[in-house]
Amino acid sequence: MLLLTPQANAVESSGVVSRIFPNGNNVYFRLKNDTCINSATNDYYYIDMVNQKPAASNWFAMLLAASATGKPVRVSVEACGVAGNTAIRYIYQDF
Repeated sequence: MLLLTPQANAVESSGVVSRIFPNGNNVYFRLKNDTCINSATNDYYYIDMVNQKPAASNWFAMLLAASATGKPVRVSVEACGVAGNTAIRYIYQDF
């Protein structure tokens, strides 16, 4: 599900985590049934663990917990449909 947010035309996507993998300074992940990124072309959301400190470690922990429990998360990005991997602005979870 995509939601437009008032913050600088950001876009939000939500879903259950389907894949997570750290590689280099980034943590890449996908959401099930996501319409924002193109998994057919092997695209992912990513958290920059160096430049998004200190929040990056908390977001990574949230992804791991959400993955383990099967609970959805919400991700904010600048735009959907961008070719290649998409950097997140922030991530959160409703309870």
